[in-house]
Amino acid sequence: MDQAALEYWRNIDLWSEEELCLLLRGRDPYEEHDETDENEANDVGWAVVKGIASEKLKSISTERDNPEPKRAGDHTIVERHVSPEDAIKWANQKRSLFPHFPFFSELEAPPEKPISNTERENLLAMVLGMAMHSYGYDPNASRNSCTGENRDSIHATLSQYGLNVSADTIQRRLKDAVSLFPDAKPPK
Repeated sequence: MDQAALEYWRNIDLWSEEELCLLLRGRDPYEEHDETDENEANDVGWAVVKGIASEKLKSISTERDNPEPKRAGDHTIVERHVSPEDAIKWANQKRSLFPHFPFFSELEAPPEKPISNTERENLLAMVLGMAMHSYGYDPNASRNSCTGENRDSIHATLSQYGLNVSADTIQRRLKDAVSLFPDAKPPK
């Protein structure tokens, strides 16, 4: 879909169910479709997208967005519409289901805020306490076996869980913790 089409669909007031389904598949609802598209109605992927979109529209569309139901013979047709903002937020939560949806780049997570000094101090206190309790870390010792790369070290334990933190980083963070909590001492 070209930039002009994206801009149009981003700024339109409401999307219908059909428009949402086409957009979820990365298609411009106003484009002409060739013969291969006629098979789309029988496509399992299309049916899944329509089913998911239809169910979600029931929960995220509002009365304001939807006109009164229409009568077609013996059937009542409820046309559901949804704002692009609501649809984009919802689709972002289901990203893996809609890999071709063109609006995901707009929803990249905002940068995380840095942790506060209090949070940092609390984390370092926990690390220091766990190192002393579980690994026998002694803040006053010149050498500690738990800060190296041997099999009983913090580094070795973290590696067993796929958490790759270098022995140098572990030593630095424990030194940071000791400088913040100089009175901390292992139990006797």
